[in-house]
Amino acid sequence: MGCGPLFPEAGVPDQRVVTLSTHGLSGQQVGGIASGGRISFDGRCVSLDYGNGHSTNLVWPETFRALAPPLMIFGASGRLIIREGDEVELGVSDGNQPVPGCPQRGVFLVGEVTTVNGLRWPDGPPAPPPTKKPGLGLK
Repeated sequence: MGCGPLFPEAGVPDQRVVTLSTHGLSGQQVGGIASGGRISFDGRCVSLDYGNGHSTNLVWPETFRALAPPLMIFGASGRLIIREGDEVELGVSDGNQPVPGCPQRGVFLVGEVTTVNGLRWPDGPPAPPPTKKPGLGLK
């Protein structure tokens, strides 16, 4: 029995798995700031470019996967949600550690992908925050 492609949506035979810089935090722990720009990939590091030469390294949820070239990022759902050059809005938090092997610049921890090229919630809507009901604890 043969094996199919790792990500059949990609359909590019020469692509290789890219090791994303990742974090193990939930979207609720990370997504405090909204930030937008264009996704860029230099062959090793994924960044958010704002224009005028300004960019920030991105650290992704550990459930995200990627292939390149060209860069394609797959969300927790397994769906292709971002391609290199896409315009995105992200829920992020400031990272306080440099990303090894990447240029010295700011770092954002990505909590959620809000829009890609105007499409809202490409990986599905975020989970609602836990609620506390009297006498029942967190749900």
